[in-house]
Amino acid sequence: MQFATLDYIVLLGYILIIVGIGLFVSRRDKKRERNASDYFLANKGLT
Repeated sequence: MQFATLDYIVLLGYILIIVGIGLFVSRRDKKRERNASDYFLANKGLT
């Protein structure tokens, strides 16, 4: 089984989208201080 050029383009696009989303989410709300309670309790946002 061999990858075609289109397969590589789709894979690269997927990786770039995932990295972009990760960077966007990690950089928003940087002003707000987070602590262990936010991490373990998901900032009480699951209720």
